[in-house]
Amino acid sequence: MKGASYSRPKALAYLKKMQAADGSFLGQASQHTHNFSQSRVHYTSFFTSLIVCSLAEIKGASSITQKAATFLLTQKSADWSWNYWITGSPDDQKRPYPDDLDDTACALSALYLTVPRTVDGAVLGNFARQLISQETAVGGPYTTWLVQPAAEETWRDVDCAVNANIGYFLSLHNVTVPGLTSYIESLLSSDKLQSRYYIGALPTLYFIARWYKGPAQAKLRQLIAQQLHNEQYASDPLALALLLAAGCRADISKVKLAGVYHLLLGLYQQDHWAASALYNEPPVDGKNYYAGSTALTTALALEALDLFETLSTTEVETPPALKPIIVPDLPAGSDLRSNYASLIRGVITADVHNEVTRIGTVIAQACGARLAPAQLSHFNRASVNGWAAYSIYDDIIDGQVDPALVGAANAAQRRMLHHFNAALPDNPQYAQLVARTMDGIDAANTWEAVRARAKVADGIVSLARLPHYGSYRQLARRSWGHILAPIGVLVSLGYAASGNEVTQLCRFFRHYIIARQLNDDAHDWEDDLRAGIITAVIVQLLDDAGLSPPVQMTLSRDLDSLKACFWNYTILSVTADIAHHCSAARKALAACAFIVEPKVLEGWISNLEQSADAALHERQEAKAFMQHYAGETNKKASVRSTAS
Repeated sequence: MKGASYSRPKALAYLKKMQAADGSFLGQASQHTHNFSQSRVHYTSFFTSLIVCSLAEIKGASSITQKAATFLLTQKSADWSWNYWITGSPDDQKRPYPDDLDDTACALSALYLTVPRTVDGAVLGNFARQLISQETAVGGPYTTWLVQPAAEETWRDVDCAVNANIGYFLSLHNVTVPGLTSYIESLLSSDKLQSRYYIGALPTLYFIARWYKGPAQAKLRQLIAQQLHNEQYASDPLALALLLAAGCRADISKVKLAGVYHLLLGLYQQDHWAASALYNEPPVDGKNYYAGSTALTTALALEALDLFETLSTTEVETPPALKPIIVPDLPAGSDLRSNYASLIRGVITADVHNEVTRIGTVIAQACGARLAPAQLSHFNRASVNGWAAYSIYDDIIDGQVDPALVGAANAAQRRMLHHFNAALPDNPQYAQLVARTMDGIDAANTWEAVRARAKVADGIVSLARLPHYGSYRQLARRSWGHILAPIGVLVSLGYAASGNEVTQLCRFFRHYIIARQLNDDAHDWEDDLRAGIITAVIVQLLDDAGLSPPVQMTLSRDLDSLKACFWNYTILSVTADIAHHCSAARKALAACAFIVEPKVLEGWISNLEQSADAALHERQEAKAFMQHYAGETNKKASVRSTAS
């Protein structure tokens, strides 16, 4: 019954019914890509791995995924590799295959998403050895089958989808390898995404979108967007599910994906979606077969719908204190108005903790006070416009700006000043504070542009000197406009702009902004280094690596050793600094006697502390993998050297 009302619980109940007692999901093989009514059973573990990966984040699916993970553990070899066929099955007996990296990467991903403790350092070491045994160059890409170098050529293929699945597992451990990444980027730029095994380009796009976030992401987004209006997918629920999930992960707008979403819902059949072909099965008696199942399509559909329903809409509903944020005095229908609207919406969408869009309201509530709604609205609008303007100015300094956005940034800055003046129209002290703060921000940005930039050309980063960040106050100065709305609230409540209360609140914000900037820079250090942006984290990293100016780094050669240094040493120093400034921010907040409801502000600090803890957890995983990978690479290099 097509078009039945979609129910996630019913779909999950269907999957439980389709799951075998041992936790597996059997595959189906049909001679037709869209008709599986006459399919034959194929005993493969691969369907189970794919289904677990799709259901890992689905509410209510844990009983299915835990049971499936138990089955997958029974299928591993002594070296933690997986075969396409279920061990000992009729297919395994009649048509044996070597183990392969596609099945292995997907099974390990499924286990890590479900029972992460099973994928420990020893397991990662085995996987590193498997990668090295099949690499076509150091760091990838990799051949599909786990065979010896002397094996027949048919077992030595390099496949785009298989390598995308390898990249996904590595990404779960925050590990990138340059050869594999370059390979994926070359595929995207040349639009060569047809796999030897999977049908069409959609599976490869889906697999890549699960993890790839590099410079070719715009091309990935473009390739996915080109598929959105392909009429051949209109009646194919599996293709629609792959397309919708890939689009969500590639940050295509919710509005553009809505048509695919509704088509997929329209193909729902009471408690499941119909089977269609994902990849080519081995021929039987000279006849071609294709792999798919209702369980696999249903799991992929659940994943796609969940991603779409949690996706932020581009048509953001503006918080009440900000309406009307899109001012009417910009020329109607102009590119300036459109770019300004997009810029403001972007700030609102990203501000999940109301640190920008409602900061005036948050501070007033923390003080247990009420201000006139119009005055709060001015403070909040000023904050949003200031953040929008200086985010573009940051990009200008970094050489990453779209020139078309400069006008929108200027418009935002003018409106920021207007709203600050309108909030406190008869307070020259506050007006002078705003002006001095803007001068300070410009001075900080100029310092960074002059002192904290390296030359980058042809993948080589050249650095004549290191910037000196000292106590990290420079990090706070760049974002010091953030304190203007909070100070404005205190001034509105009768506190002096130069009084002790303002000084104490500024102390809280200084430590909080430093901790937040360190956290951001720790996550972005690789991208920053590629762009020649020498942050405080990179200064610490270079010091830990024993590199002093003049420095010349070839990224393709030196990045792996820098990653090892970052995860071994630098992350410990940075997270310790984050913890110190979070603690100092808490103490400063506690000393603000006028703050009577600190819960929201304390929550901002807690979010940073949790992010730092997560980074330490990532350190253990990345360190374990890289130790094994580097060790095996060195062994291989030693063997090659001895042989030569």
